Formats: sequence, C-alpha cells, structure tokens
Amino acid sequence: MGLALKRDSRALAAARIEWGRFKYVFYTRQGRPVPDWPVYNEIEVALGLRGNKEYEKGRLRTKRKIYEHLETILQRICTKCPGWRWAKREHCYLKAALSDSYMLQDGTYSCHSHVS
Repeated sequence: MGLALKRDSRALAAARIEWGRFKYVFYTRQGRPVPDWPVYNEIEVALGLRGNKEYEKGRLRTKRKIYEHLETILQRICTKCPGWRWAKREHCYLKAALSDSYMLQDGTYSCHSHVS
C-alpha cells in the first residue's frame, strides 16, 4: 500500500503497468474498448498517459459524437445485412464504448459472444 501512495517514478511505472493489466483483462481481452468514463480519464491523466484535462475533454466530446454517428450507421447495416459478422463486432464495440455501464445491454460482458 505504501508504494501505491508514493508519487515517484517507480510507483508511477508500477501503476501504469497495473492500469494496463486492468484494461486488458476487463476490456481488450473481452473485445471491448476502454470506455471514456471520467474516472478512467482522470486515472490516465494522473499516470501521464493523456494530456491536460481541457484538451482531453474536447477530444473526448468529438470522439463520442463520431462514435454515435458510426453506431447509428452500423445499426442500420446490421439490420439490413444480419450475416455480416464484422458489422456485428464493430456495432458491439461502439455500443460498449458509448455505454455508461460495464454490462452490455443484453446482459453480457463480452463482444466476442456477438459475432459467433
């Protein structure tokens, strides 16, 4: 616990490694994006993985708008072409990116189940 509370380069390096493991286990390995939740953004700024807060807020707003438009387009593609696995995978990815919850709307946690 003492190492976690320190703010030296060794502690920050260890925290970056743990943050990377967390993202891999709970998101990347599940075929999901790491959501742009405020607390996650604060962690990445504190770890030096992202720039200043004002720039990040603008970047994330723009990214979210783009994701919302893409999600709508992919929803239409999935409806018209239900056999297109790539569209299902990308649609799930964007739905997860835009979600405010870890659990997906269908009650699952992984986008991998949406393309099998």
